[in-house]
Amino acid sequence: MKLFATIAFFIFLNYIFTDPALAGPVKIVTWNMNWLLSNEALNQYKLPEDIPYRSPKDWAKLQYYAQKLSADIILLQEVDSTFTAEKIFPSSQYKLYQTDLNIPQKEILAVKKSLNIEVEQNKDLESLSENPEGYFPLRPGLDAFLIFPNQKKIRLLGVHLKAGCWERPQKEKKHSCLTLSKQFQLIKRWAQQSDAENQDFIILGDFNRRLSKTDFLFQEISTNLNKPLTLTSENLASPCKGGEYFIDHILINNGLKKNFVPQSLKVQIIKQEDENLILSGHCPVSIKLNF
Repeated sequence: MKLFATIAFFIFLNYIFTDPALAGPVKIVTWNMNWLLSNEALNQYKLPEDIPYRSPKDWAKLQYYAQKLSADIILLQEVDSTFTAEKIFPSSQYKLYQTDLNIPQKEILAVKKSLNIEVEQNKDLESLSENPEGYFPLRPGLDAFLIFPNQKKIRLLGVHLKAGCWERPQKEKKHSCLTLSKQFQLIKRWAQQSDAENQDFIILGDFNRRLSKTDFLFQEISTNLNKPLTLTSENLASPCKGGEYFIDHILINNGLKKNFVPQSLKVQIIKQEDENLILSGHCPVSIKLNF
């Protein structure tokens, strides 16, 4: 009886002192929400005429997909505020952070509270928002440190880059390629700084570029580092939108390669046509990392 009580006591101690956040892999997601705006934002900003206006049924379905996604760390694009993001990722379950520039398409970082991850948000990478082609600014980068309960520290850069240069060659100077190339140079400098500080990092979001290891823009940010980046979507086509190659990407530095769960890149299909709903023009893309 005493032996049983002793064993039970040690099992109890192991339970209360073992951090549940480290019990399994962490699911990291990028998801472009396609102009997810509150009614206030619809009236506040000057917006394109063709942006989507969502019904209560649309919002309910987005909530369903967010719950089904069951994600731990999410980088959202095209959301006007954390207030709006809370309708999909409730603040009772997630800590929410946003970029500062006063534009309707912000990036939102949502981190599940139960993971006990400390988030230190840095100043936005504002230079990504410079738009030489037009009056309206582009989107800055969301820069933050994620500090896990075991003191593992990861730097994260969330991006939403210039559209229009999906796969054009290096010599192309039109179709937004010049702006996108400059944005990749800014990301390269960010990555080089993290690399020089021996800091593990993740770059994720909507790159508006069909990246591959041979693409000159991927090489721009990868080959100038001490060790190259891992393109988690390498040689894969997305089942979203009929099997096109990815423009939503998650890149990890070489130090996190050992944490990457092989074949964990997944795409959650958003079915809006079947029910005539207005949901998201992109599907959530996720990977898993072990810590």
